[in-house]
Amino acid sequence: MTDKKQTVFFEHILGIFMVFGVRELAGALARAVWALFFQKTGNEEAAGLCITGITALFMLFALWPLYCIRIGREKEHNLLNRRTADWILLIPFGICTALGLNQFMNLLHLTEIKGSYEATRQVLFSGTRVISLLILGFAVPIAEELMFRGLIFRHLKSFMGRKTAIVLSALLFGMYHGNMVQGIYAFLMGFLLVWVYERFGSIFAPVLFHCAANSFVYLAADVEVLGQSGGIVVSCALGMAGAVFIFMHYYQKNNNI
Repeated sequence: MTDKKQTVFFEHILGIFMVFGVRELAGALARAVWALFFQKTGNEEAAGLCITGITALFMLFALWPLYCIRIGREKEHNLLNRRTADWILLIPFGICTALGLNQFMNLLHLTEIKGSYEATRQVLFSGTRVISLLILGFAVPIAEELMFRGLIFRHLKSFMGRKTAIVLSALLFGMYHGNMVQGIYAFLMGFLLVWVYERFGSIFAPVLFHCAANSFVYLAADVEVLGQSGGIVVSCALGMAGAVFIFMHYYQKNNNI
């Protein structure tokens, strides 16, 4: 490895560690804010959701400048290169993908693994419907897209092949979620999120896809649609079919990714 390649390699590795460092610092600050201002309310059940939301907000403020620096060096594609219909289709694309993957995991009984997801689910769904939707459906997806697609994936792609960067970024995204059920789901979703990012050339595309998927999962789980035995196979098939149909719409328009 030449001196120039070594410099580039260590620059991007340092950049990735910096992103994870920002995430840990944001989490620590969020816990401190909770302890100082909210813990005295006595609502311990909402602590996890509140800390998650505050962490996401801190991440947005900290990661956005880093992202702007990255796109200042590597220009993104013009947003006008895509029709309005292509952007709108990202919403049903995200919903269909989330529906298909969630029901597929229900078919495999992965969500029944004790200690893997249920505790996390109880924490994340402990707040009011509006607050939970704002945090889980918008704040968290935006922060995660800045972190994983906007920064980590771009760093990885800068010193390794695109395919390797896609796989590694999806793996890191899965591990980041901290339990088997969410990890598998996030790993699979990570491939599509990178693909959407690369296809549109804008961070706003995976943000829209991710917000649609998370919002749907939260609302569907809140009314107990996901996991109902009578419709798992049908809804899984419909979700997968819808996702594949929209995927092919994008792919056939420009198959260079």
